[in-house]
Amino acid sequence: ADPEKSARRTSVVYSMMGVGQVISPLVTFILLSSGLSAGYTWRGTMLLGTIPVLIAFVIRFRMQDSARFRAVRARRGGSSGSAESVGEMFRRHGWVLLGTSSTWLLYDIVTYGMGSFYGELSTKLGFGTSVLDEARSSLLLQTFCLPGYVLCICLLDLLGRKNTQMWGFFGMAAANGLLFIWLLWIEGALISSGETTGESVSLWIKGALLIAGRTMDGAFVGLATYVIPGEYFPTAMRATFHGISAGSGKIGAVIGSAVFPLLIEGSDEAPGFAFSAVVSMVGLACTIILIPNYSVSLLKERLLEEEAADARTLREFGGDTHASVGVLEEE
Repeated sequence: ADPEKSARRTSVVYSMMGVGQVISPLVTFILLSSGLSAGYTWRGTMLLGTIPVLIAFVIRFRMQDSARFRAVRARRGGSSGSAESVGEMFRRHGWVLLGTSSTWLLYDIVTYGMGSFYGELSTKLGFGTSVLDEARSSLLLQTFCLPGYVLCICLLDLLGRKNTQMWGFFGMAAANGLLFIWLLWIEGALISSGETTGESVSLWIKGALLIAGRTMDGAFVGLATYVIPGEYFPTAMRATFHGISAGSGKIGAVIGSAVFPLLIEGSDEAPGFAFSAVVSMVGLACTIILIPNYSVSLLKERLLEEEAADARTLREFGGDTHASVGVLEEE
């Protein structure tokens, strides 16, 4: 498929996560507002969440591999490549794989660490006290962040993949760092000054910084860490390298979910934002050092080279080369 169109489709697929992040607190808010207890609401949201999972499973189960993949795999006797070619792929692209894996890990430390406790954070920051208030504030936060996904899909080709990830990490670090500074040194002085609007102003500022950080989180870094390993690596190893990168991200999710509750326990949530800012800065450094600044034209050139290599492979394994190449090009 054309790399430019493929990246845009991948971006749209990823942006559905933003839609899901709006639907989740919306369902929770509706169930709580209907009078259900927190326990039944939790069970209800889990039950409703299985519906799209089952639908996706059925659709994916019925899908077939691309004609290009099936044609080449058939000529190779069901083998996806020799051990030598796999080793060569790791030698050639190991540095970039380290970059995609480490940045996805660092990103998930922050996004899962903070994302799993946004409701609790909202109450600690003063946006209500009840479980219903947590659901309402989470719903508002995610709704305000949703346009960021649309914006990033439009800017991905304009900014470039690496720049999108760099600016995203920088924005996350800035927003969380400013929240840490605000909570530690400014908010208390503002409220204690006796200004009647001090608390209201503080809520608006904290809300704006949360939205900014969350937008940079999901719509910029999250999108880039998903798209880059999904298009940069050669087709033969793309799924494997993307899987390694995603698996590293899940390790980060475990780390973030375990560490973040320890940082926001009690009445002081500022350490959680400081931790997120530091991790985001490390992610920015890894992006600058390890992620290549490639263009769509490079991906198109690589695609042409791979198609030529596939045609040579088909000739080596026999068969109607012209017909086989036609099958490859039907994608």
